[in-house]
Amino acid sequence: MRCYKCQHYGHGKDKCKKPAAVCVRCGKSGHIERDCLADPHCVNCRGDHAASCKTSPKFLEEQAILCYKAENGGRFQQACKAVVVEIRKTILTQAFASAVKTRLRTKLAAFSKDGGRNAPSTASKGKKPRNILWVSFPREQQKPKYQPSAGPKIKKTGGC
Repeated sequence: MRCYKCQHYGHGKDKCKKPAAVCVRCGKSGHIERDCLADPHCVNCRGDHAASCKTSPKFLEEQAILCYKAENGGRFQQACKAVVVEIRKTILTQAFASAVKTRLRTKLAAFSKDGGRNAPSTASKGKKPRNILWVSFPREQQKPKYQPSAGPKIKKTGGC
């Protein structure tokens, strides 16, 4: 739930403690969105888009939390912890993979420049020297486990 007064997630405008409303487009107070001429700035993730943008990482995180809660039940705090842990794992995995790829590219570039002459060898152990070239192929990008594609799935039941 995004507050329409301060544009932050976690509460509604009735429970907001900010004294002045904030523009959804630029994140500054003193004017409303339709009068705003400033560049978009998200108050939640500091991105170059409005706070109401559906592609904002913070919006997607909130949607994933709501989706997890709808599918698994429980309290909002439990869903938040589970989703945030999953998102952090994904981010760390991607960061590690990116670092490894960068290191491999650097080594490959150095190997290509000198024709493999300075590659590590096994000659000191009495074995025939070999130059080995490692190549990694990019794997498919995996989506976070609980990222909804079109919002939370809500099962309809009989009754009300």
